[in-house]
Amino acid sequence: AFANLLFGEVSPSGKLPTTYPKELSDSPAHSIGQFGTSTDVSYAEDVYVGYRYFDTYQVKPQFAFGHGLSYAAFTYSDLQLTDQLQSPDALPALYTVKLAVSNDSDITAKESVQLYIAAKDSKVKRPVKELRGFDKKEIAAHAKAAYTFALTAEAFSYYDIEKHCYIAPAGTYEILLGSASDDIRLSRTVTLSADIMISRS
Repeated sequence: AFANLLFGEVSPSGKLPTTYPKELSDSPAHSIGQFGTSTDVSYAEDVYVGYRYFDTYQVKPQFAFGHGLSYAAFTYSDLQLTDQLQSPDALPALYTVKLAVSNDSDITAKESVQLYIAAKDSKVKRPVKELRGFDKKEIAAHAKAAYTFALTAEAFSYYDIEKHCYIAPAGTYEILLGSASDDIRLSRTVTLSADIMISRS
């Protein structure tokens, strides 16, 4: 397997499931919390764990969440958003997101498209964006693949500690699609006109 990768018989296609800081002090457990300072540790990073911290606080990592290497080059295009919000209580999906990814290279390779949601005017503390979906497809050389995501109310939600349930609050959101958390290729803005309470029963 290593020889095939080294000599270009196949293209690497893995993506990092974590963020690698340039320095240990850049990590949220150190910069926000008290990790390594005593035997009693306060993890104060709250919702800003991993890429949520690096993106929100604009700390440039060594390798971002979702980063990966490939012999291929991919182009994202044809973003389409279908609004299914006519009856949110009756529909499982609020929006359907579709896009195309082209492999512009001479080698077959796989690409993982990552979908993030950014709450633009949140009244509570939330990261600048949150991963809400991903999909990985093999794309032949000079071919194009279609990716589809169904966004339910949960994709826009957070847990409300006062109402004791998940809620997707009314407001403006940005749907972001990219190859890594620091490599966003396409975006589209949507608006929820009313709060949506989410039942987990």
